Amino acid sequence: MGTTKIAIELHDSVIGSLSSEGSDLKLSLNPAYVHRSIGIPGIDPGDGLVQDAIITIRDGSVAGELPEFPTHILDGECLLGSQTIIDLIHLPLDQEGSVSLVLHVAPDYRKIVMTGKHISIRMIGNARWVERVN
Repeated sequence: MGTTKIAIELHDSVIGSLSSEGSDLKLSLNPAYVHRSIGIPGIDPGDGLVQDAIITIRDGSVAGELPEFPTHILDGECLLGSQTIIDLIHLPLDQEGSVSLVLHVAPDYRKIVMTGKHISIRMIGNARWVERVN
């Protein structure tokens, strides 16, 4: 049996808060929607779960009109150097270098852009099963 892999699906995740600690941005997903699979999350069959997560962007800045929190993420992408990740961020993620996290949020599809020099994601607590993903 293969190793279980997980990824956060930005669409269907909920932003609980966005704060700064010194020069770092902390984005709380309460909850994040997570795909878990022994294959490739988001492509191969597996499970859909929810679990809280903290995305930290070091030396971060934020642009755009912030909504009231909590708010649902409608779609998003993460730019890591020259790589663009659309909607599904594979974990673990702890990467140095230029980063830009672009999120479109409810209710009006407004855009929030967070940029910085390092991104990491830490899962919090236990995952709760939601559905089978085929």
